[in-house]
Amino acid sequence: MRFTPSKRLLKRLALGFAITIGLLLMANGVMAWRVESRLQARLEAIRAAGDPASIADLAPAPLPNSENAAAYIEAIRPQIEAFSKEYGRFYAKTALGKAYDKAEILGELPTAEQAEAMRAILNSYPLIDQELTRAAACEQFASRGDFTVNHQEFLEQMLDRLSNFRAAARYVAWQCRTLLQAGEIDAAVEKGVALLRLSRLHDEEPLLVSYLVSIAVRGVAIHELYQALNTGLASPEVLMKLETELARQDDPHRFARMLRSERGYAMNTFDLMPGQDVNPFYFSMVSWPMKQYYLGASDHYDALLKAADGGWDEFRSDTQSGGSLAEPTGHGVLADLLMPAMEAAVSAEDRNTAMLRSLRAFNSLLLYKAEHGREASGLAELGLPAAQIADPLTGKPLIAKHTDRGWIIYSVGTDGVDDGGEFAKPKDFGVGPPKLESDDKDSGDDQLE
Repeated sequence: MRFTPSKRLLKRLALGFAITIGLLLMANGVMAWRVESRLQARLEAIRAAGDPASIADLAPAPLPNSENAAAYIEAIRPQIEAFSKEYGRFYAKTALGKAYDKAEILGELPTAEQAEAMRAILNSYPLIDQELTRAAACEQFASRGDFTVNHQEFLEQMLDRLSNFRAAARYVAWQCRTLLQAGEIDAAVEKGVALLRLSRLHDEEPLLVSYLVSIAVRGVAIHELYQALNTGLASPEVLMKLETELARQDDPHRFARMLRSERGYAMNTFDLMPGQDVNPFYFSMVSWPMKQYYLGASDHYDALLKAADGGWDEFRSDTQSGGSLAEPTGHGVLADLLMPAMEAAVSAEDRNTAMLRSLRAFNSLLLYKAEHGREASGLAELGLPAAQIADPLTGKPLIAKHTDRGWIIYSVGTDGVDDGGEFAKPKDFGVGPPKLESDDKDSGDDQLE
């Protein structure tokens, strides 16, 4: 016998289905409202604390171009782009450049012929030198970004500016090397100090990616400065200029500021905009699950900032594998995806601190020799505060070795093992001449801590 549902049953089924859909829509609406309310409350709390909660909040206060380091760098973008093309052509297309590319990896200076070719390229762009000198003389840096665009456009513009800044750093690095090759030691050191200063000013660019570029440029400056200083011919006056700048580089709040800017940017990614053909109301009803993931990431940012404000050693421990803030975070998949980049940033900051302290200790050793007419017996004789010569990864004093090729000063690196100043891998973090096999045999009696 065939069963055919009655009209009454069909009506009841249709009514039940409609009620179910209605209840689901109501539940969905409640969840969408709750997530949106929580988001707005989070934005208000962030702003109430004086922190940025959007890209617009990241915009710096207006600053005259004549006082803005960023404005000088931005103004020479065409010249920097032209220099970059010649820079790349030198290494890829010329015999001198190909030969120097190999020697450069070994830490060697250019030959007279190579330096002449490099200097000819540098001298083709005198405006770059002029404007970078003016930028380094500024006391302030106000980003030239457009803080009214969406997060994707903002990041694209940021990456373009960062590429420009890195190319400018290559220009200064070439200046340092050609000056050093010509025996103009003080001039080479002063260019290195200018680049170091520009890296500090550039710390005012928001976001993690900018922070990492500042560290990279700072590393270039440190390398060039050590090469010049290790000649032993820099004047005490120039060494004091470097000491002044190195003291200003010591900024314990730099990482936390970066985190706050990164969170402000991330809050704008909550604005999940539908396509032109999608009804905004319907979109708002289905977008709340993704916003919930973003809010989880925001919760984790709050935890990261609280830890970062509490002290670096504890923050590092908490964010590394197995730490209380490490993956899995317990705040959702987006928070978990954040942590690999955060761990890399923590390692970069440790290396940055170790290299700055190593260069400062080395510079102090040179000042000591200039004043006393002899080498110091070690870092302890310099009379520097313990914090200024501490290995950021162990809390113990940096390791200092005196060799016939100059001082080697370093941190033991992330593995905590003293590899004798192995910077090529890198295993240790610091400054020193390229390591030779003979250093391992001869360094035992020279280690002075």
